[in-house]
Amino acid sequence: MNNNEPVLKFSAITKSFTDVVALDAFTLDVAAGELVTLLGPSGCGKTTALRIAAGFERADAGALMLNGSDISDLPAHKRNMGMVFQNYSLFPHMDVAANVGFGLKVRGRDASASEKAISAVIERVRLGGLAHRYPHQLSGGQQQRVALARALVFEPQVLLLDEPLSALDAKVRAELRDEIRLLQTEVGVATIFVTHDQDEALSISDRICVIKDGLVQQIGTPREIYFNPANNFVARFVGAMNELPNSIVNASNFDRDAKVMLRPDAVSVCEIGVIGSFNATIVGHHFGGSTTLLRVNLDTENTLVSALLVSRFTKATTGERVGIIFDTATAIKVDD
Repeated sequence: MNNNEPVLKFSAITKSFTDVVALDAFTLDVAAGELVTLLGPSGCGKTTALRIAAGFERADAGALMLNGSDISDLPAHKRNMGMVFQNYSLFPHMDVAANVGFGLKVRGRDASASEKAISAVIERVRLGGLAHRYPHQLSGGQQQRVALARALVFEPQVLLLDEPLSALDAKVRAELRDEIRLLQTEVGVATIFVTHDQDEALSISDRICVIKDGLVQQIGTPREIYFNPANNFVARFVGAMNELPNSIVNASNFDRDAKVMLRPDAVSVCEIGVIGSFNATIVGHHFGGSTTLLRVNLDTENTLVSALLVSRFTKATTGERVGIIFDTATAIKVDD
């Protein structure tokens, strides 16, 4: 394998189900040690791409390359890929150790070596002391750790994660998300992570591939996707947006008749009457811990705007009169 060769490469993969095109010439490279997230709304094709990589679906056209070799016709059990499913898919009649070691047993690995590998990976995913418990005796987060250990125990070349955190509560989800990222970095395995959660994608990824209706909209780092969206769909889908007439915002690089988008964090609040600000009234606020989202109504054209502020320095009162300032350098023109 050439050192510059991606571990996994989707090359113009196309897949249809009856008259629905799930993937249209889908092309993506995943490098060694890289975590790439497939992000998009339900039905966009992201899980189809993952299932094609795993060998559970066959593409209608295109090629799937693993370490430079075409594996399009290779059966799933010969692809050396570990997959973690959304619903865990643990065997209820097997304890943790047996679930984790199932893949090794199927592959005919030496029993003594397998036992050591199983013990090591169970410790690695923080399940030490639980090897002989059964799935019904574990929490949701613990069950997901078992599924992750089972996918990693045979040292796969690629790790595939299909919305692995969607069934967990918010706190456990955030904790396990960070653990998965740390573990993936330590192991150094090329990883594809599927989610429809924008915050999850932004926090965990080296790169994000945004998909809509089977078509790749943009591939880039989280910062590139968030601050420099390739089109209006990406801008609207990844993070919150204000859509306003430029006659209000006054972004100098766009016509006054244009409509522009601004992130809530590009909107700041000041005292009413400050030069360059717009007079407004606070009509609502959502406390989110470290940040607070304000909803204000501009006097100009009676327009609603969202502003994301640091909670520690924000004392919002519904009905309060404030000034609003726009960071026009970050404005994005609406093309549709």
